[in-house]
Amino acid sequence: MKRLLIPALLVAISAAFAVPEETKRDGAWLENSGPSIHLGAWHRDCQGERTLATFVVVTPTGQNLSYSRTVDMSEWFGVSFPEDFKSQFQEGPYTWRCEVSGKAVASGRFEYRLFAGGMQLRVLKP
Repeated sequence: MKRLLIPALLVAISAAFAVPEETKRDGAWLENSGPSIHLGAWHRDCQGERTLATFVVVTPTGQNLSYSRTVDMSEWFGVSFPEDFKSQFQEGPYTWRCEVSGKAVASGRFEYRLFAGGMQLRVLKP
């Protein structure tokens, strides 16, 4: 049993430290990566009600960006920033809120910070 266990353990350890195979690119594929945040809300007492939710993000320059969609309030719903807002992120603090029937039902803060290795996303406490 020990004879089988040691080689199997060595194979598992070497596989864990194996260098991934380099991606083969044919020139037609483009790639993108960057920090994104999911903003969401949920009403725990609603039973399948559908309504319009509007998410508003205020950028570091004071610009209001909004994205609206019809949601099922009995489930978690949300959006991604900056993708759903057709925007780019910039360094600095942001605030966001979710409005349903003209009333803010959820809100929060986050920020993008530039550092030596790139851009960092931080969710801030209210």
